Formats: sequence, structure tokens, C-alpha cells
Amino acid sequence: MKSDCLFLDPSRVVWHEKSAIDTLPPREREVLKMRFGLEDGWPLTVNEVSPYFNCSESQIVQIETRA
Repeated sequence: MKSDCLFLDPSRVVWHEKSAIDTLPPREREVLKMRFGLEDGWPLTVNEVSPYFNCSESQIVQIETRA
């Protein structure tokens, strides 16, 4: 019996994710990596990310939204 379920290959999802991230400007790329924990698996809050970029929390949200 054939299944109608769709299975995702995690290795392909990560590849596409990295390809999309690599097209972003450096600042937006780093914000997303930190916010979603893309490099180390530990996502950071807006409050934790803002000091790294010397900007306000609302600016981090704007960068994240733009990316």
C-alpha cells in the first residue's frame, strides 16, 4: 500500500536554509544565526542579541523582519 505522507530529508532542508542565509547582508545573516541558534543550537532573545550589534531591541526586530 502506497503512503500519501510527505517526508522531508533534514539534510536537504539545512542545505536550503544555509543557501538562503548566505545571500543576506552580513549583519542580517548574523542576527538570524543568533536569534534562531543556527550555528550552535542555542537561540538567543532579542535582548541578548542587541548588545552584540550595539543597537536597540526594536532595531534587532526590524533587522530580523527585513531578513
